[in-house]
Order: sequence, then structure tokens, then C-alpha cells
Amino acid sequence: MTYYSNRQINKMVKDAIDNYCPPSTYKNKMPTEEEFGIQDIDIDQIEKERNIFMKKKDKYETLMGASFIFGCLPAWIVSSLVGLLFELSDNAYMWLFSASWLFLIVFFGIMSSKKYPNEKTYEKTKKYTQAISQYYWWQERKKKDFWIKLDGRKFEIEVARIFKKLGYKTKICKQGGDEGVDLEIEKEGVLEIVQCKAHKAKVSPSVARDLLGTMLNKKVNHSYLVTLNGGTTGTIDFCKKNNITLWDIDDIIRYDKM
Repeated sequence: MTYYSNRQINKMVKDAIDNYCPPSTYKNKMPTEEEFGIQDIDIDQIEKERNIFMKKKDKYETLMGASFIFGCLPAWIVSSLVGLLFELSDNAYMWLFSASWLFLIVFFGIMSSKKYPNEKTYEKTKKYTQAISQYYWWQERKKKDFWIKLDGRKFEIEVARIFKKLGYKTKICKQGGDEGVDLEIEKEGVLEIVQCKAHKAKVSPSVARDLLGTMLNKKVNHSYLVTLNGGTTGTIDFCKKNNITLWDIDDIIRYDKM
């Protein structure tokens, strides 16, 4: 069984969060080595061996390219020495010179074209490592700290992902534009708007009132106010009376698990 250090896990999680939104295959299930046919395989050793192999391959590719231009020098040296030893004719010398030059190019070309012998195993370990990244990506999202640490724009992007999973067509609006609306979502032809507030404090009624004003201007009947810590009592009452659904971090995590 392969065990990953906390540093390796943190790196995989960071890479996953920064670069992609994975499929939900490993949303709630830890991938196993048996699934990928790599039980009893030393993943670190395979990666080290392949890295060494690829470095050698890169060197041979460089030497092959150099042989086209500079291979004439060693070919001239070899053919000259052989020519002196065996007193070759000019034609034989030229054939030997050409053959020596060609030999260098072909030799380095063959060496650079070799494939890592355990490439299939390496590809399996790569897929397994990616699956581990996906699993920890999903686990990270279940933690409140994940959402609290997001900046405003990333918070909007992650909330948009949730609505997309819930079946909405989702548009992320420009920052500072569109009357303060962060997202426009649509399902079955019904347009709704979303205001995201990544504040650690409870939002005040003034935020909900501004959102209601935007709803009226856009002629939208329902909206969402998505926050980290919910709203004050006044905010909650105002939202209930004006068809605004208020989310806090518990709602976010619950809907994200779907």
C-alpha cells in the first residue's frame, strides 16, 4: 500500500483546486491500487526510473540533432585514422567518412526513439495519482476552511460550479458591473440572479435590500444571497418576505455534495 505524506497530499489538492474541476467518480470513494492494477508496485521507484530514462532520452535526442551538424568532425577523425592505417583510396575514404557520419545519426536516433519499458505501469500509476488528487479535491471542499479561505472571485466561481451541478445554466458576471450581480442562472427558461458575499460576518439587511432593487430592475422574481455566515435576524426576515433564498456555508457544503 502506498502512503502519501501530508506535503504530497497538500500539493495534489492545491494543483487540483487551482487547475480543474474533476469528475465526481471519486467524490465519496477513495481510489485503491487494486482498481488500477498497481498493487505491490513502488510508485516512487517507477517515477524515479522513468525520470532517469527520460533524461537519457533527451540527451540522445540532443546528440542526434548535433550529429547532423557536428557529426562530420568525429566521422572525419575516425575515417582519417582508418585511412592512414589501411591506406584507403579517396573513394573508400569518402564512403567510410559518410558511413561514420550516418552511423552517429542513426545510433543516436535509435537510442532516442526507445520507450520506457514500464510505460504501461507508469501510465497506471499516473491515473491512480490523478484519482487520488480528485478524491482529496472533493474532500477539501467539504471543509469549511476551504470556503472561508477563498477570495471573492474564487468564491463566486465555486458557487457557480454548485449551481451548474444543480442543473442551471450559469453565467459569471463581470466584477463591478451588472448592478452588483455576481451570477445569472437559468433553468427551464426562468432567469434568477445570485449575489455572493464571502464575508466572515453576517450580512446586513442593506445587502438584501440592494439585491431586491436589482431584482426589480431586472424583472426577476427570485434570487439567491450566498454567504459564509448567513445574515442577521433582520436580513433573514427581509429575505423570507421578498423571495430571496439565503445560503450560509452549511447550505453551500450540503448542495456541493449533491
